[in-house]
Amino acid sequence: MDELLRGIPCDVAAEQGVLGSMLVDPRCVPMVMGCIRPGDFYLRQNRELFESMRDLFTNSKPVDLITVLAQMRENGKYDGPSSRAYVQELMDVTPTAANIAAYVDILKDASSLRSAQAAAQRVVDLTAEGAPPSDVRAALVEIQTAMLDGQATQEISLSEATLNLYDELEERARLGKMAGIPTGIDELDNLTGGLRPGNMIVLAARPGMGKSALALNIAANAVHFTGKPILFFSLEMSASELTERLYSAQADIDFSRLRNARLLDEDWSRLAGSTGETSQWPFFIVDAPTLGISDISLICKRVNPALVVIDHIGLIESTGRHGRREAMDEMSRSIKRLAKDLRVPVLALCQLNRQIMARSNKAPMLSDLRESGAIEQDADTVLFIDRPAYYDQAQGENVASIIVAKNRHGESGTVPLLWFGSRQKFTGDWTETAIERRVE
Repeated sequence: MDELLRGIPCDVAAEQGVLGSMLVDPRCVPMVMGCIRPGDFYLRQNRELFESMRDLFTNSKPVDLITVLAQMRENGKYDGPSSRAYVQELMDVTPTAANIAAYVDILKDASSLRSAQAAAQRVVDLTAEGAPPSDVRAALVEIQTAMLDGQATQEISLSEATLNLYDELEERARLGKMAGIPTGIDELDNLTGGLRPGNMIVLAARPGMGKSALALNIAANAVHFTGKPILFFSLEMSASELTERLYSAQADIDFSRLRNARLLDEDWSRLAGSTGETSQWPFFIVDAPTLGISDISLICKRVNPALVVIDHIGLIESTGRHGRREAMDEMSRSIKRLAKDLRVPVLALCQLNRQIMARSNKAPMLSDLRESGAIEQDADTVLFIDRPAYYDQAQGENVASIIVAKNRHGESGTVPLLWFGSRQKFTGDWTETAIERRVE
């Protein structure tokens, strides 16, 4: 117990209880191996003993006094009579293997606290060294991760997963729901199943194509559908600029008149009607020009949103330890982990590189994703905005499409849309042309 006096979280009795339970009752071995790692043991002697037990289990060999001692010899961890005496002592001092789950919980809690303590010390050291704030924030995230890491993983049998699938399908059929959050564009949802929980959805285009506008359109529909918080990380535009675009689309007001405060009487009326409802949405804009992925993660875990939008990947602050390509790769992987951890869709906006400008056919391709091959690999869905009039004004200015270039859950394809720049709005509803004439 000297370790406790020095302030190091550990529970020697729990460590011994876990090891002793596996020795006296082999039925405990699979359960423990599924949720305990060698590093969870603080005492080196216990850690080495567990590693020998794990080697036996991995090779489908029985775990008992004799086999464990033999494996310790093979691993070079056998210390003569003292090793045999300690293993025998573990069996003698274990009161019952029936409490193995409680012993495991105590051991995991102590391990999580040690990891958090080490991360906290790193925060202190980084601060003292004058490290960049982004490094300090990343270390703070390590503390939270260490605490969450103490939760045991859950293995689900195929039988249980099949029953869960039937329950989910029946619930969707009853409510008329799809697998994910609808985007508000029916043909797109038919291809992708909506914005699925745990998925990273990349929305990419050249600057000025309307990425933010389409993301706002989708986020607004997500609020209507879920009634739950939506987090929009605006790293490029201010909250004021983003709100102007939102209300231009929601209230059907000419964007230039709204931006320049030259509203007509009917515009004021529509704006008042829209803000009354829309302003009460659980829609949160994070307006910050410099945010690291650790900041984004902390905010998400605090708000617990139904959908996360990041505008855009290229503006996420890096630690500066790597080149730009490596930094983008790490951001991509971090966004994917964030989606899986939160079990919500993350819509990440991305710029396309300039190669597209040199081609005669300017329809975007996966190779046009800027600076990172990891984005294409990590993303569950990749969507491109294509507006021919952006490159050739002789084309119809309202003609647009979403190219589904990658779809892990179904087919790729092209979804025709209309773009109304005067209202910062994409839609698959062709009746919107009448509204556009009225707005103008």
